[in-house]
This record gives sequence, structure tokens and C-alpha cells, in this order.
Amino acid sequence: MVIYVAGAYQSNRHTSRAYNIELARSVARECWARGYAVICPHLNTIDFDNVLTREEFIERDLEIVAKCDAVLMLPNWEISEGAKEEKALAESLDIPVTIYPLLP
Repeated sequence: MVIYVAGAYQSNRHTSRAYNIELARSVARECWARGYAVICPHLNTIDFDNVLTREEFIERDLEIVAKCDAVLMLPNWEISEGAKEEKALAESLDIPVTIYPLLP
């Protein structure tokens, strides 16, 4: 099963960018250790600033979501517009969505 990890990437009023990336990394490691294959966009394009626009990143991330078996939402995903879009797409495609710490 391939899991897509969705959550805030950029810093916001609640968390720093470094914290968001480390949280995603930690959850991805846990999922790998439990036998899942994991797509973690936080790590896939880390430090790709100014390569693409935000819209282009989201467009490509949504392409990946559509190919996954499940989406795992990180804590505080609600504060990320991108994570909201990823969740909405998954739900529209009947891809199971769970919120960490629950795993698919």
C-alpha cells in the first residue's frame, strides 16, 4: 500500500517550516517501518524554493495523490490550504483518508 503524507509545509502561526518537515519525516519513517511505501512531499521537494510556483507544486502533488492507495493527514493539517486540497481530491476519488496517529 502506498500512503501519501499530507500536512503543512510552510511556517504558519502555529509551527515553523522546520517543525513541519521533521513531523512529516518522523511519520513517514514510522509508516515505512510498519510496512507501507510512503510518498512524503515535504521531503520530495525540500528546499526547492523558487523552482515552481505554489500552484505548480500543488498541481503536481495532486497528481501524486491520485496515484496513491491512501492519504494520511498530519496533525494540524487544517491550517494548510494544500493539505485541504489533497484531502478533497482523495475523497473525491474514494481514496481512503485517515488522520495520524490512525493508519490505514
